Amino acid sequence: MTVCHNRGMTPTSRKSASTAPSRSSTLAHPWIALVFLSLALSLIVMDGTIINVSLPTIMRDLELTFTQAQWLTTSYALIFSALLITVGRLADNWGRRNILLAGIAIFVIASIIAGTARTFTPLLIARFLQGTGAAAVSPTTLSTVNATFTGKRRMIAFAVWGSVISGMAAVGPLLGGWITTSTTWPWIFLINVPIGIIVALGCIFFVPNTYGERSEHGFDAGGFITSSIGFAALVYALIQGRDLGWWKPINEDWASWPLSPVPLAAALAAVLLGFFIWWERRQLRVDGPHLLNLNLFKLRSFSAGNVAAAAISVGEFGLLFALPLYLQNVRMLTPLQSGGVLAAMAAGAFIAGGSASPLGRLFSATWVARAGLAIESIAVFSLAISLTAHTPIAVIVTALVAYGFGLGLASAQLTSVILVDVPPSTSGQASATQSTTRQVGTALGIALVATFLAASVNSQVQGSLDDVPLPEQARHGIEASVAPSAGASIRALTDSDGSESVPAELTDQVIDKLSEAFSVGASRAMGVAGAALGLGCALTFFLPGARKPSGE
Repeated sequence: MTVCHNRGMTPTSRKSASTAPSRSSTLAHPWIALVFLSLALSLIVMDGTIINVSLPTIMRDLELTFTQAQWLTTSYALIFSALLITVGRLADNWGRRNILLAGIAIFVIASIIAGTARTFTPLLIARFLQGTGAAAVSPTTLSTVNATFTGKRRMIAFAVWGSVISGMAAVGPLLGGWITTSTTWPWIFLINVPIGIIVALGCIFFVPNTYGERSEHGFDAGGFITSSIGFAALVYALIQGRDLGWWKPINEDWASWPLSPVPLAAALAAVLLGFFIWWERRQLRVDGPHLLNLNLFKLRSFSAGNVAAAAISVGEFGLLFALPLYLQNVRMLTPLQSGGVLAAMAAGAFIAGGSASPLGRLFSATWVARAGLAIESIAVFSLAISLTAHTPIAVIVTALVAYGFGLGLASAQLTSVILVDVPPSTSGQASATQSTTRQVGTALGIALVATFLAASVNSQVQGSLDDVPLPEQARHGIEASVAPSAGASIRALTDSDGSESVPAELTDQVIDKLSEAFSVGASRAMGVAGAALGLGCALTFFLPGARKPSGE
């Protein structure tokens, strides 16, 4: 096996090997290796979405605010995106399988911490650690596939890798709903432990340890610091804008400040990310250590594909944040029922995943991805238009099946388009970069859609109870509770038999008014997700569209 030959390499021989990656013909079991690489990827993809359906339950059990709930979802993507480029570069130097195994170990330990957490702080720390482990898994799986398979086999392997992303992202909510309903929510994290151990053993025995273009000049500390802090500051600004104020401070803790911390964080992000690009250009020019080979962006397929992937992730994960809140807090579904509705995406995605590769050979990967994105955006827009407090569940399921089908087509082919011109020696950096753009898009999508959802719901609920005969203070208090609780206060009213502020005979009327207001806000948030997907579709017209995959 290739792994045996690579273990004893000196730094010099390793550098030479980077230009001659392991080929599938040298492996005894290349497709078994792909199985375990796909399982490793499945773990981290599902963990990004498995929490969505369980989030209302976690919010109730831990008494979390809407902003804290946002942090539980975005923290994972935030640290994921901040570390991807760095970890991808380390994997090129130290061995991709070595970094993959380290990532799985960190992920499993973090899952144990998350599963045993009973307050917000340790759970948030665990989510950051899970993101750290995930950052070591995603680029190493893709770059190993790129270095292990060639020709038509590589196209098939890319299709499998992309299908795992789309399929497991859709399976995550169903699995989360089933676990939360049949046991308790901590098991959405603890289930990772036995699976992670099996995956690690499989990777040790079947996955080759490949290397990439090795830097002989040390570690790029400047690039790591500026990129990590820059991405973190950008997502912080998006998440905290609603609570702290987009310009002027609205939080009493910052009342003495002339500006909210949000524009300061946004400015810091712009400066640091701008400096990061300048620094990486300089490091390439002087042949110094660098995290990102910016020459990769001279490849049209790579540059345009990454921008499209970021826009797509904004729409996809923004939808997955907003829809479970609507299903559980407006339609009063259980986590399992909510996960069952979202599983319609998985059905469509798996159907498309099987047909995407043949269609890619018949037409081109770009055209298949473009068609998938068009289907996705149309499905999300139709869902946004039709969404009310009483929309038939069958209508939602139909839209999600269509969305999942488009997702399967797009994800399975877009990865191969992005990396089609990338040399295997730089596949570690390229894989990390394309994964970074996806995760930055994920974090931005959740932050953007969640902020828009909260603002829209808050706008809609104001005055919605004016014609309900309740005391003015009670009306205002109930209306003000909907947006910060992400609709959980509506479900609380449903579960009660009336209260001092809301008599039993008025409960149904109050619930109907609030549910309709929340539905309008949710439909507008989904419209934002649909617009992001439409933008991603439009950007694919900048990709090389006519070329069909070659044999090599």
